[in-house]
Amino acid sequence: MGGKKDKKKKGKDPLKKAALAAKKEAKADKAALKRMQKEQDRLKSLSIHDSDRDDDDAGGGGGGGGQKKTPASGGDDLDSILESYRNRTKELSTAELEVLEEGFPSPPRGNFTWTLCPSNGMFYMFGGEYYDGAENVVFDELLRWDPDAKQTNKDDDQNENDNNNTTAGRWTRILTPPPHPP
Repeated sequence: MGGKKDKKKKGKDPLKKAALAAKKEAKADKAALKRMQKEQDRLKSLSIHDSDRDDDDAGGGGGGGGQKKTPASGGDDLDSILESYRNRTKELSTAELEVLEEGFPSPPRGNFTWTLCPSNGMFYMFGGEYYDGAENVVFDELLRWDPDAKQTNKDDDQNENDNNNTTAGRWTRILTPPPHPP
């Protein structure tokens, strides 16, 4: 009747339970730290690429002191990004059409909305996203494709009689003013 001795205590030792819980919590903390670092890197790359941003805040502060991120400086960075966005949107008050000479807008994208307008025979594409292996880029733009239009390239003069012309159609980016809050 030694079998009862083995089945006497099936529960785990409280010390082992505490060790497992601590290990699980450490793993969750490590994952949260990794997500936070990734988000900071993304925000840092956005602020570097923002050409409208004033460099007055980044230049002052004596060497490495301006590099340290604190909650107050993070708010200043956000304010400067919002201000640059406001300045860019003030410039655009009416819709503008920008003809894209290079053909399909780069980079290629997926998950976009593609709509045919039967009244004018043009296609409209909104949004989409592109994943480059490190970052998922989401587009917020409206494009129009006119399949009947011919692009005016110098090479087209030589290929006028060629029906297999791959440059048929014209892409146009439609820039619209931002909506005003109610």
